Amino acid sequence: MDDKLVIVMIAAYNAEEYICETIESILVQSYKNFKVVICDDCSTDQTVNKIEGFKDRRIELIKNSENLGKSVCLNKIIEATDGDFYMMQDADDTSHPDRIKLLVSFIELNPSVDLIMSGYQLIIDNESCCPRGTDLTINECQELVAQYKMPSHDPTMFIKAVVVSEVRFDRTLRIGQGLDFILRVGEKYNISVIENVLYNYRVHPSSITRMKRKKRNTMISKIKLEAYERRKVNSKIPIINYPHANSDSDKYNNLYVHFIESVRYLLQRRKIKNAFCVSFKSIRYGNFVMINYYKPLAIAIINLGLIRCYP
Repeated sequence: MDDKLVIVMIAAYNAEEYICETIESILVQSYKNFKVVICDDCSTDQTVNKIEGFKDRRIELIKNSENLGKSVCLNKIIEATDGDFYMMQDADDTSHPDRIKLLVSFIELNPSVDLIMSGYQLIIDNESCCPRGTDLTINECQELVAQYKMPSHDPTMFIKAVVVSEVRFDRTLRIGQGLDFILRVGEKYNISVIENVLYNYRVHPSSITRMKRKKRNTMISKIKLEAYERRKVNSKIPIINYPHANSDSDKYNNLYVHFIESVRYLLQRRKIKNAFCVSFKSIRYGNFVMINYYKPLAIAIINLGLIRCYP
């Protein structure tokens, strides 16, 4: 199985605090035939020095002389390499040690799948928590793409080379490039999702999407409308509605939705204690005042009652 070369794509900008942890999570992968190709987007901190501190021939560094954006960085990596598969990895997140092995195995056992995504969990205050994931078939993913929705979190993408040979990231997008890429890929290729939690997504205040949520909402609307124009025939007009765009709940990009799905994920596996831990973490994250962040606890309590009634 290790005969297939996997290119791990990392676009980095001012990621000095976490880039070493990110790289280390890839270097310890149980699957061995990979290259870590990092495109530094003209960082002004010590990101480049941190990367160059690794003396591992599997790591390659591309340096931008000006800040060009994540899309351009990813496209540069694709153009500079010749892999069999391409795996996304954000510069401040980490991967499960078996991530590559499991994704390669799945896609080779399911040759009709062109892009595979997975479950993931959060990193909050340097602690991995709140897992969520569900298996989605090709048809289920096609339905989500038809509704202008993402089947799973975009950094979990694992992509066949044939896909990136035709579809690239939109270099004009600084926000929402993952959604745009998935929608365009899903219009031509087969996407599937496995429930395995293989990716750790860091939540922290410097997130670009959190800092620019109004701009993000506008850009997401534009991406969906462009997808509608591409499809034209037999396509539903996307619903563009952000009723809480200026509310406190949106300050965290409505992260309570992830907490809810994590509680459901854990309850399905009878991990009741873990589900309640996630519920309390949600309340704390909502500063004890945001009503939506109490919903995971309500779901956990209701389901606990049902479990006791119907063991």
